[in-house]
Amino acid sequence: MTINNLAKQQGTAIPDDGNCDEVKEALKGLSPNAGADKALCIETVSVRQGRSIPSAKKAKLAEILAFPQWCWDNAYGDLWKMMDRRLACRWSTKGVKIVDSKGKEHGHSTFDRFDLISAHSTAPQFSHQQALMPSEVDIPNNKITVAGGFSCVGWCSYGDQDYPLQTLDTNDLVEGSRVFYTTVKNQGEVGTIDTRLDMVFGAPGVLTLVVPVHGSQVRCDNAVPGMNSVGCVNALFPPTFQYSKSGPYSELAKHIELAQESGIPGAPGGVPLHRLVNPKLQVKNRNQSCPDRFNRPPGNSCDEYPMATTYEGGWTKGDLTVTESSPMPSWPWTKRTFPMCATPGVTWPLYNGIPEPDGLSACMINETHNSQGGNALNNELYRPQRIINMDPFFIEIVP
Repeated sequence: MTINNLAKQQGTAIPDDGNCDEVKEALKGLSPNAGADKALCIETVSVRQGRSIPSAKKAKLAEILAFPQWCWDNAYGDLWKMMDRRLACRWSTKGVKIVDSKGKEHGHSTFDRFDLISAHSTAPQFSHQQALMPSEVDIPNNKITVAGGFSCVGWCSYGDQDYPLQTLDTNDLVEGSRVFYTTVKNQGEVGTIDTRLDMVFGAPGVLTLVVPVHGSQVRCDNAVPGMNSVGCVNALFPPTFQYSKSGPYSELAKHIELAQESGIPGAPGGVPLHRLVNPKLQVKNRNQSCPDRFNRPPGNSCDEYPMATTYEGGWTKGDLTVTESSPMPSWPWTKRTFPMCATPGVTWPLYNGIPEPDGLSACMINETHNSQGGNALNNELYRPQRIINMDPFFIEIVP
């Protein structure tokens, strides 16, 4: 019998985190014939982020869970952190105790909990893995066990699950995992999936405790233009694409840098751009930013920023609700160019040094840099990162 169910029958509830104060109160309220006077509870152990974990234990963890160094450095706590579109992680330190209705403790164990959700951008599946690393076990004449069961809601179905009953032991790790599949299939479909892991803590003669662990949401789709395949990502993570000023698209990079410095969004740490997939709206954006009347010098072409493939483009003006039949949004959208750009085709006003976020920039640049840089955006960001309509992303300019 679980303390969760018994408490519910008595008209109270154990919160999801199974915290010890609430469990003790629930025990006090149980009727004498409830079946037990001891229960398991959870407490969060306050330790500094990035605390030292013995290297031998780290190595042992690596054998069952590929926990990246980024997650060690950035994902301590109860909140999921997304390293990229494919991986979300977190780790925290917890204590599980055996307590009675008088608040007396009858044993405890402290462990680090590691969770990893790995999405497959080129396959219709993802997985949730968990590992527990006990650092202290003090349970006289008893033991604490844990097992897990995974579930999902949304566009999902189940693959293999492996989270058997295991004992918390400082000489071993607890591990569990499940593979999930998406039911997204047809072209144009997009579906989200929320997962849950019910961790079941038990001990002989003690009321069992169920602790639900909610996973980071995953999105699966068959909606990336130019592709007819299903994949899954952490869609809440806005990726960053880099252009280098010393790379193969240097003139494109230099124009974007000038445009961002003039206040136009898209740089990391600021307001993101949002992908636009409607081809007719993309044409309207290009025609507004780089009209045909601009003279294209030989070997050059007109580059617009924000790109025509974003809602921040020159015609859509950041309006995520605009359609083909809509009038052009009426608010001002400042046009600008720069001395390196007006050679001589672009006739927009030269940037006056006053940053203005609402607007566009146009620049005549090397046509190869322009076309191949656009192809790189599609082939190295939009497709592999599954950037679909309205998805946010950043453009970073590096040396």
